[in-house]
Amino acid sequence: MQAAAAGSTNAVVSLVGSDLDAVALAVVDGKPLTAAEVRDAVLIASMVRDFSAGKANVPPSGKGANLMAMHLAPQLVSSMVFDAELDRRGLKATAESDAAVLDMYNRKFKSKAKKPEELFSRFGKLAPAFKRQFARESRYRAMYSALPELKVTEGDIAEFYRGVSNRIVNCRMINKRARRRIERAWKELEGGRAWEVVATNYTEDAQLHPSLADNWKNWMSLKLNKIEPMELMTAVAALKPGEYTKPIDTPEGLIIAKLVERDEDFCTLARILVRAAVEVGVPERDAAIKKIAKKKEVAFQKKMQLELRKKAKIEYPLGKKYVLMIWDEPKKDANMKAKGKKAK
Repeated sequence: MQAAAAGSTNAVVSLVGSDLDAVALAVVDGKPLTAAEVRDAVLIASMVRDFSAGKANVPPSGKGANLMAMHLAPQLVSSMVFDAELDRRGLKATAESDAAVLDMYNRKFKSKAKKPEELFSRFGKLAPAFKRQFARESRYRAMYSALPELKVTEGDIAEFYRGVSNRIVNCRMINKRARRRIERAWKELEGGRAWEVVATNYTEDAQLHPSLADNWKNWMSLKLNKIEPMELMTAVAALKPGEYTKPIDTPEGLIIAKLVERDEDFCTLARILVRAAVEVGVPERDAAIKKIAKKKEVAFQKKMQLELRKKAKIEYPLGKKYVLMIWDEPKKDANMKAKGKKAK
C-alpha cells in the first residue's frame, strides 16, 4: 500500500489488494471510517442508481469507482459526526420514520415492499450495509419530525405560494417581452431586411453560452426526421434553402429557423433565438408541504453538520488530501497499442 504523509497534497493512496477493513481513512471521535465502509457505500450507491433506473446492477470499477469513493468519503465522515450527535440526544428511529424511508425507496425503485427487510434482500451480500444506511436515514426522519423549527407552518405555506405567485408573474413578464422581441425580428425579416442583420441584432444564443454565438449562421445539421420539436420539423420540411419559419416555441425559447442547405433529407439550419421562461406550475398543498419540509431539512442538516464538524475530533491517518484508489485501474498494454497502430 502506498500511503500519503499527513498533510500531503494529491498523493496517491493505493489500497488495491489491501485488507480494507484494517485501513482507517478517518477517525471521528475515536471511531474509524474504514476503506471497506467506503467501498460498500460506492457499491450501494451504484445499486440504488441502477434500481431507480429499472436496470440490472453493474458494479462500478476502475477510475469511475475510485472517483465515487473520493466523493462519498467526506459525506460518510459528516454522517458519522451527525450519528454521534443523534446518539448523544438519544434519538432513535420510529415506526413512522421507517415507513417514510420505506415509502421513499419504494418510489425510487418503483417497488411495493411492505417491510424494510424486503428491500434489504435486494442488496444481497451488501444487505447489512444497506440496512445500516436505511437505519441512519430513518433516524434523521425521526429527528426532523421531532424538532419544532422544522414543522411546516401555515406561514411557511403562505410564503411558499407567494414565491410561486411572484415567479409566475416574472415568467409572464419575461415571456411577454420574448414574444414582442421575436415578433419584431419577424417583421423586419418580412420587411426585407437581411437575415444577417436581423439575426445578429436579435438572437440571444450567446447569453446561453459564448460558444453558441454563431448559431444564427450555423445552428444544426440533421436529417429532417431527427429535428425536434415536431412543429419545427414540419415547418422546415416546407422550406427551400434561404427561407425561414415563422416564430416557433421550443424548449430553449422562441426561434425563427432558416434552412441554409438541404441535401435530400439532410438539413443545415441557422436560427434566431429569443430566450423564454419555463412556465411555473402551482403545486397542490400536499406537494407544497413536502417541498417546504425537504428544503428545511436540507438547510438544517447542512448547518448542523458544519457546527458539529467544528466540535468533533476528526483525524486523517493517511492525510487529508490524496487520490484514493480502492479499485485497480487497468492500464493499456503498450504492445497491444503498438500492434493496433501497425495494423492500421
